[in-house]
Amino acid sequence: SSGLAWVDSGIFQGISGIVICSNAILIGLETDLDSALWFYVDQLLLCFFAFELLVRLLRHGMQFFQNEEDGMWNFFDFAIVCSGVFDQWALPILEKIGIFGSSASHHKEDSEENNSGGSTSVYFL
Repeated sequence: SSGLAWVDSGIFQGISGIVICSNAILIGLETDLDSALWFYVDQLLLCFFAFELLVRLLRHGMQFFQNEEDGMWNFFDFAIVCSGVFDQWALPILEKIGIFGSSASHHKEDSEENNSGGSTSVYFL
């Protein structure tokens, strides 16, 4: 895939590193600052990570996972991005069309009735 040679460039690697570091900082900020904007920030970051993974897979194919130095990290990256895509994009669609019941929302309603206002959220990515 010579058309995707830019995937291995220092510039793309640097941009990816900056986005990863920014994501870590933003996760910390999300825990302290309440804002409706976080949803959109998370979606934008997931779009970037999904794009990055896709172009790397297109560039390297299965070698992406078989690289001696980075193979395990690449598999880990693949698993994290796929779990984010499933959690943020696929699961809401599957719940909306009725394939998965929204047991989490039923559980949340039940716990809010029995709880004095506290709630717990789980965030991916």
